[in-house]
Amino acid sequence: MLIVLPSEELLVRFTGLVAALLSMWGYIEVTEQKTKTLFAISSVVWGVQYVLLGSATGAAIMVLAAVRQGVSVYAMHMSLRQKQLFAGVFTITAFVLTGLTAHIWYQSMVPLAATLIGTWSFFFCSNENIRRWTLLSNGMWAVHAVIFRSWELLACMIVLNVANLYGLYKISAARRLDPLSPSTH
Repeated sequence: MLIVLPSEELLVRFTGLVAALLSMWGYIEVTEQKTKTLFAISSVVWGVQYVLLGSATGAAIMVLAAVRQGVSVYAMHMSLRQKQLFAGVFTITAFVLTGLTAHIWYQSMVPLAATLIGTWSFFFCSNENIRRWTLLSNGMWAVHAVIFRSWELLACMIVLNVANLYGLYKISAARRLDPLSPSTH
């Protein structure tokens, strides 16, 4: 039996697939700059999917994530004061967005915490430590998926954490081959 999806639904699913593939590619990528760039691009694509789904909140949060990830590409070249400023602005913005969109406060705390972990790790951690904190952040998103019975999000977080673990393995292997190599930075 062939299932035919309406063209709008097909576009939504295709956009989600592209976003997921870009996210996974980001986790598999070794260099910090390429990883963050791919994360920013995937967040834009996730934002497009949220627009197609009619979710202004989801789109706004993804745009915030894309901007944060794009700005954090240059974090290694920023002064501590600049990093603090950007992380603070993104933190305040995340609280404001959560405050404006939360209906039941405790259900919003898990994604808020996951977003805050992402913000602070992207500005203050190394490539490898960003990935470690992302394991926790993705775990929190998985908990959120269970709360709301979003099995698709749960599956995505599992796949992304596996890809992330593979990226961590590649970084470790590259360091063993050449401990002074800049390829992992």
